Amino acid sequence: MFPEANRALFCRFVEEVFHRGNLAALEQIFTPDALIHDAGMEIRGPQALRPAVRSLLTAFPDLRIALEDQIGEGSRLAVRYRGDGTHCAEWRGIPANGQRISYSGMLIVRFESGRIAEYWAQPDMLGLLQQLGAAPPS
Repeated sequence: MFPEANRALFCRFVEEVFHRGNLAALEQIFTPDALIHDAGMEIRGPQALRPAVRSLLTAFPDLRIALEDQIGEGSRLAVRYRGDGTHCAEWRGIPANGQRISYSGMLIVRFESGRIAEYWAQPDMLGLLQQLGAAPPS
């Protein structure tokens, strides 16, 4: 059985960090040595995660994450989500273009002692890069 407290913690992560920009919440939500695997990056710990999240929120200040499906089992939660926002500042070397983006992705989150201990993110990077004009259309 999946603990509902873990699902609530993940929802708090999305709301506090992505929607409110409260990066200080990362230390409360993640274990000190949490491992984050995200689109070609591997980050260890909430302090190291801060710059990546700050860069994303600077580039897409109106970013909204909609959680479309969540399936929990044991200590893991699988999530299907959609992100929507406007490209207002440079992101990963791509100059701002004012383009509205909408992308989907999948996450697997592992919890330990009431916090996020590991996190695998698989966003649709090709679709996102195409919307930003950094990859040719398919």
